[in-house]
Amino acid sequence: MKETFSFPASVQSDLFGYLKPHQQDILRPYLRLIKRPYQEKLCISLLDYLEGNGLDTLAEPVLAKLQEHIVEECSLRPLTVSRFRIQDSSEPKSIGTIVKQLFPSFSNS
Repeated sequence: MKETFSFPASVQSDLFGYLKPHQQDILRPYLRLIKRPYQEKLCISLLDYLEGNGLDTLAEPVLAKLQEHIVEECSLRPLTVSRFRIQDSSEPKSIGTIVKQLFPSFSNS
């Protein structure tokens, strides 16, 4: 019987879900260098950045420099709603409009 191994869900795997393979390859060695709590802190800040919540500089100077370096090396940019094909125009839509598009049953008749 052939078993397949998969890693449990984590912020690291969530972040990798957003990244392209070449970006994952760039990020892996950095994550190997730092301990898990700091990996998580770094990954959460990068996830927040990708999800459009801005780049909050981390309090730890070494992590802050690493965060800045990773954003530059991986050419990370915040993702937009349009990348998920929810909106058709370049104008942002309200959260209510997006929810109605995702769940038509919530629309008022």
